[in-house]
Order: sequence, then C-alpha cells, then structure tokens
Amino acid sequence: MTALEDAATSVVRCRSGRPGPSASVVLHPDRLEVHLPCGEAAPASLLAAGGLVLDLGAALARAGWRSVVERPVESGGPLAVLRPVPGLPDLFLAALPPALPDEGADDRTLDVSADDVRQLAVTAAGDGIQTTCTAGRPTSLVLSADKDDPHAWVRIGEALQRLTRTAAGRGTTVHPSLPREGRPPIRLPVRLCRRVCH
Repeated sequence: MTALEDAATSVVRCRSGRPGPSASVVLHPDRLEVHLPCGEAAPASLLAAGGLVLDLGAALARAGWRSVVERPVESGGPLAVLRPVPGLPDLFLAALPPALPDEGADDRTLDVSADDVRQLAVTAAGDGIQTTCTAGRPTSLVLSADKDDPHAWVRIGEALQRLTRTAAGRGTTVHPSLPREGRPPIRLPVRLCRRVCH
C-alpha cells in the first residue's frame, strides 16, 4: 500500500496545477485506478489519462516495483488499472525522468536530427501503437492506432508520454496536434523541437 500511495502522491503532485484536462487516481490496497469525470471522453482528456497511466507505472518502477496495466471494458469504470506484480521493474520506465523540464526555455525546430527522431519513434511504439516518421518533415512523426475507441486514445496517451519523457532527457520537446475528428485509424501528428534554455 505504501508504494502505491507514494507513487500516486508523487505523480499527482508533479501534475498539479498543470493546465488542461485532468484524470484522477483512485488508491486501493492492491491497485491504482485511473478515472475520468463521468461522461468525459474527449481525445485530449483520454490522452491526458494515458499520460497519467505511464507516469504511475514509471513511479512504481523507480520504487522497485513491476506493474501491469489492465484495461477494463465496463462503461463507467476506470480507464486503466495498475497492479504491482512479482518481478523486476521495467528498466525503461524506471529510467524515465519524473517531471517535465522547466518552462524557462525556447523551443526551436533546429538541430533535431533524423536519427534522433527515429530513435524517439522507437520508444513510443508498442502496445498496438505504431510510429511513422513524416516524409519531408524531419522533425515530425505520427502516432497511430488501428481503432478509434477510448482505450486506443489512452494507449496513444501512454506512448506520447513515453516520447515526451524520453525526448526531455535529450533536450527536445514534443508538440502533439490533436485532429479535429477521430476517424479509424487514430493519427496523432507530433512535432519535435530543440529546447534551448535561457
């Protein structure tokens, strides 16, 4: 219970005061549940919930816990459930930085190499999410899923958060562009910018 509570507390504290849609974490003795307000299913909210799922998994991994993500299908229930399980923590999640970089910086589209973009694309792929580098636009890529449902948006949110955290460690920021309409397959264009601190 202490590890779950510590993970939830640290993640919620890091995300507090951040503008935009917010998901909530419900603490249970054996699991963490991620919920959205009743009736909320906008893509931006689902992406934010996916980011929260990724951050909770990373916080548990940094504390030495392995976790699995369950995706209940019942309407009105949690979007995702994280459960600690026996085994070594995910080393990739454990290595992710716990917070986004400071705001005192300019984002510039210069110096993001094609190799960096390809490597970052690899970190975002997985769990049914594909990444595609954009031809003719070396600082852009697309995250996509083969379905258009809330769970697909949450998985893309997790992939986007993996990408964001990994890019931050390389001095790069990530700017997603939400589509006006979600049509199968979901496509989320992302622009990568070099971060230059003041």
